[in-house]
Amino acid sequence: MPITTNAYLYLSGTPFRAIASGEFIEEQIFNWTYSDEQRAKENWIGDLNPYTSLPRMVMLTYQLPDAIREIAMKGEFNEFDLNIFFSAEGVGENAKFKYESEVQKWLDLIRGSFAETNIDHLKLGAKKPPLPFHMLRF
Repeated sequence: MPITTNAYLYLSGTPFRAIASGEFIEEQIFNWTYSDEQRAKENWIGDLNPYTSLPRMVMLTYQLPDAIREIAMKGEFNEFDLNIFFSAEGVGENAKFKYESEVQKWLDLIRGSFAETNIDHLKLGAKKPPLPFHMLRF
């Protein structure tokens, strides 16, 4: 028995890829994130909150130093894929990051090893945050 319909609903965990590929335009995509669920959990009015069982989420954000951000904004290096950057090869104890030295450089950068950031931290003195990133709690 064939199924006929006048409309389709496409579900994807990666709506941004659908926009980038041109398959859909931005107005055709509805995005509901874990942050949205946390906000709905917090703002629920009445009993039977369907979001009660969701765990609390802590999100860490990091702002790139201006010098690095300017390089990315020039267009040549304006794309970044976490799946590729943190991809690994091998299995179990033999697994290693495919781009191990780049991952290490990134870790060093967010720990504050970038010279421009060090100067900013010296200027801030005691006002400097304890970590080089900002923590958001939901």
